Amino acid sequence: MARKRPKYWIQKAVPRSHRGLFEQWCRRHGFKGVCQACINAAVRAGGHAQRMALFAVNVSKGKYYYPKSISKKKKKSRK
Repeated sequence: MARKRPKYWIQKAVPRSHRGLFEQWCRRHGFKGVCQACINAAVRAGGHAQRMALFAVNVSKGKYYYPKSISKKKKKSRK
């Protein structure tokens, strides 16, 4: 028998002092809130912003997705 997940499990996963930090980061960088474009920008920025963005993807239940090949740079083709 599977254990039931508590309704408000996220409150235990995120400390009180960190709640809303990713939304604030998004607003400081010109977005209206958390959106896929903000997640992509945060992943490109790296560091703590990247970790917050990937956490947002993990808890979004399919609303957001991982950016595709952000770390890979496109090579210029020779003609």
